[in-house]
Amino acid sequence: MAQLMADSDLAISAAGATSWERCCLGLPSILVVVAENQRLVGRNLDLFGAALQIGTAEIDGELLSERIGIVEKKIKSMSDASANVTSGRGSALVLHYLMGGAYER
Repeated sequence: MAQLMADSDLAISAAGATSWERCCLGLPSILVVVAENQRLVGRNLDLFGAALQIGTAEIDGELLSERIGIVEKKIKSMSDASANVTSGRGSALVLHYLMGGAYER
């Protein structure tokens, strides 16, 4: 999956936990909220400029085509915004915290 994301220019995906992996790779996304716990992630990544969020009730071929067109025009800024969401040091930060260290950004 990591290689597939690394080789991609755009992801169309649910707004779940994989969102953070895509951000670490600077991969812009069109996010479909498929569960209530994904709504906040999708909305905030959309507000940050890293993704475009759509709800499952809205999705159809025309809307998806429109959103892909939007991403094509903003791909560089969305990629930059996506890469700026995370530090890419997630596992090191978790280990540091578990070993008693304070959180460092």
